[in-house]
This record gives sequence, structure tokens and C-alpha cells, in this order.
Amino acid sequence: MITGRLFAVFLVSFSVPASFAQSNTPDASAWVTNGTVIYAMVLDGSTLYMGGTFSYVGPGVDYGAALDSSTGQVTASYVRPNGTVWVSIPDGNGGWYIGGDFTSVGGQTRNRLARINSDGSLHSWNPNVRASSVRALAVSGSRVYIGGTFSGALAINGTTTRNRLAAVDTGTGTVTAWNPNASGTVNTLAVSGSTVYVGGLFNGANSMNGNTTRNNLAAVDASTGAVTTWNPNVSNEVKTLAVQSGTVYAGGTFVSIGGDIRNNLAAVNVSTGQLTSWNPSADGTVYSMALSGGTVYVGGNFDNVGGQARKFFAALNTTDGSATSWIPNVTGGGVRSIAVSGSTVYIGGLFTTVGGQTRNMIAALDATLETNNLISGWNPGAAENVRALAISGSILYAGGDFTTIGGQSRNYLAALNASDGTVTSWNPNPSSNVYALAVSGNTVYAGGDFTSFTRSGSTVDRTRLAALDATTGNLTDWNPGVQSTVWASAVSGSAVYA
Repeated sequence: MITGRLFAVFLVSFSVPASFAQSNTPDASAWVTNGTVIYAMVLDGSTLYMGGTFSYVGPGVDYGAALDSSTGQVTASYVRPNGTVWVSIPDGNGGWYIGGDFTSVGGQTRNRLARINSDGSLHSWNPNVRASSVRALAVSGSRVYIGGTFSGALAINGTTTRNRLAAVDTGTGTVTAWNPNASGTVNTLAVSGSTVYVGGLFNGANSMNGNTTRNNLAAVDASTGAVTTWNPNVSNEVKTLAVQSGTVYAGGTFVSIGGDIRNNLAAVNVSTGQLTSWNPSADGTVYSMALSGGTVYVGGNFDNVGGQARKFFAALNTTDGSATSWIPNVTGGGVRSIAVSGSTVYIGGLFTTVGGQTRNMIAALDATLETNNLISGWNPGAAENVRALAISGSILYAGGDFTTIGGQSRNYLAALNASDGTVTSWNPNPSSNVYALAVSGNTVYAGGDFTSFTRSGSTVDRTRLAALDATTGNLTDWNPGVQSTVWASAVSGSAVYA
């Protein structure tokens, strides 16, 4: 007996050429999509055509990836975490420390904190953060300082109580006696000399060390863990920190520091804890920050900063906080991470275009060019949020929520090389989902709920059933027009059944 929903199938035949070749054998390729592909898949010779609800096709690289800083190509040998990577920093030996929500890396248990060797293999270093998440990392001397949302007994190494802040040995991974004991989430860490600056969402009495009031920003002795007298008093959450030349730069969701108005961006003197005159005033959240010479790069969800319209990303002068004439033109979503190497600025986040060109979640820009500064050849593309970027030598390590990076945008319809699983240049670009595919000769028949195809800036109407050149992806003149969704299709002789 069949229970549940009842489906009706409507069949209509249309005239087609006589030749026909089709296979329904799927290819177990290394490339994946960011949406469903079970609806339609057909192998024709050395090409696998597939349709579904996806918008991106790329290598199956989960949550963390090493990218060539020059080409953007994925370095396949690197081990992969099984959950979100919130932060990555170089380990000083060509490898990486990574923190996040993961519980394994490369198939081996690593709870929320791991070290990856320069060759991409997993290091034996294993501090074992037992609860919640690692959001911030900083290295100084023989210590890795970690911050996040972890707390309670057995939080580190399965033996030691640490609340949202800890320090572990760079060599052994064992926890040190350093224990500032933050009362709330730690988002960001910056080390300068003998001081660790801590930003997050902790406030009120007993917010640090169980007996000291510090609101969302504090300075801690790097050796003892004692909270210093430095006390800016930030009104709300600090998301990002950077230190340079006696100044702590902070970004977040705050509206004042020490009672003085500062909208989401501020600079604080490292000696006195007092505000400087630097006041760019961002009109939205600042998530990320990077310093390079006399420039502060800031990313977030703002539309205006430094007195200028700068959506999601901007370059600010360290002297007066004004926006420079450098205009990256980011659209589609906010910037969550920044890394700078020489004159190249890498950004990650949730954006979809930079400089008028498609860039999915990750991009590289030339800091020497005021406009048209997008580095056109560098375009890995990610399927989801890129939360962390860090560069060491020729490798950029990217972390986030993505399960694929280094691929291409393909809306609802794509073709893969059957031999190696990489996406081809075939890109018809329908307006909506593809549920049915069939191939006859040099023609691919696609059915779904689309109403048009867009290529090279031109949109052509095709309602739910279309014929495409199997080589170029261009539409043919064949245009039956169907009034409702096409769920299935097949070709036999001179007819297409839909």
C-alpha cells in the first residue's frame, strides 16, 4: 500500500532530431555543490551534466582550506576539520593554529583547537577544548592564547577549569597557570609586549578574574593573567582588535567608550586607556580589522565610515580616521575577515561581488589602485561565510562555514569533467531550479521551474523547458513553453517526453 502524497505525471512529446545518447550513471567526483543535485544528472561521454537547486560547484573542502596566495587554487593535501573554523593564525613554522566548533581534523579527534603542519598534515598538538567554541587566538613566545565561549570544569585538556580565556604551551599543548577568568564571550585577542588585550561581550562586576569590573575590553598581563588597571569601559560588544604604535584599535557594536561617543570604531591609548581623537564612526557592525602602515582596513556590515560611503569594507587613515580614496565596492553581504600581504588585501565574508565583478565570499584586492583594484585572476569562490583569513608565505588559510571553496558559480545547471570532477566552462545560467535533464546528440534538454536564461548580460525567455547547445551552453531556437514545473524528461527518437 502506498501512503502519503499522490503525484500525477503529465507527458507531452515534442519533435527533436533522431540521434540520441544518454546515461544515468553518476560520477563520484571530488567536486560538490551547495544545494540539491538529486533531481537531474546525466552522463554523456566524458561530461556529466547536472541540475538542481544549487548556485555553486567546487572542490569538497570542508570548513578550512589552504589556498595559493597567487592563484587561489586549493592545496588538496591539507587536512580538513569537521566543523566551522572561526579563527586561523600562523604557527611560525609554516603551519597553522585553527580554532572553532570542530571536533575532529583529518578524521582524528581535535576538539575546537588544532595545529596543522606546513605540509598540510595534522600535528600531534592537542589542547582538547572540551566545550563550546574557540573564537580567538594569539601567539606570543611559548604560549598560544585562546578565547571563546568555552567554560567550566575540565574545559581544557579534560582536566582544567578555564572560563573563556586560557593559555596553552605551543609545544606540548598543556594548559598554563594563566587564568583571567572572563565572565562572557571572548571574540578577539591581540598581544603587544607583555600585555594581552581581550575584546568580547563581558561586563559588570566580577567580569574578569572573578573580582574586577571590565566592560567588553580589558588588558591582561601576558605572564601572570592579572588584569591591569587599563580600563577603557566599552558600552557594548568588541568584535575585533589590532595594536600598533601605542594604540589599540577596536571594532564592534558599541556606541561609546569611557562615556564618549564612538560608533563601532575607536582607538585607545595603550598607556592610559583613554580615547584618542581617531573617530571614523561606522554606521554598522565592524567585524574585522587589519593594520598596514598608515592604513586600518575594516570590514563589517556598515554603509558609511570615515565620513564616506563605503559599503562593508574600507581603508581608513590611522592619523584622523578618514576614509582613503581607495574604493573596493563590495556588495551582497558583509566582510568578516581580512588578511594583508604586501600590497594585496584578502577579504572574506558573505559578499557576492567586488568591484562590479562576481566574487563569492572571498576576494583579493590591490591596495595600490584606488579604483578597479580587484585582482581579476584570483577568484577561488566559496559556498558560504569565510570567517577567518591568515597568510604565511605563499599560503592563505581560509576558515568558515563553507563546505566547498575554489570552485565556480553555476546557477541550477552545470557540467563536470567525468575524468577529474572539475567544473567545465559550460554555464547556461537558468533563472531557477532544474529538475530534469536529457541529452540527444549535441543538445541538452532541461526542465524545471525556470522562466529565462541569462548569458553575457542578455536574458532570453524559456518557460520550464529548454534546449541548450552541449558545447557552448547557448539556447537553441527550440521553445515549446510549458505552463507549470517540469519534473522529468526523456528523449526517444524524434520526441522529448516531459
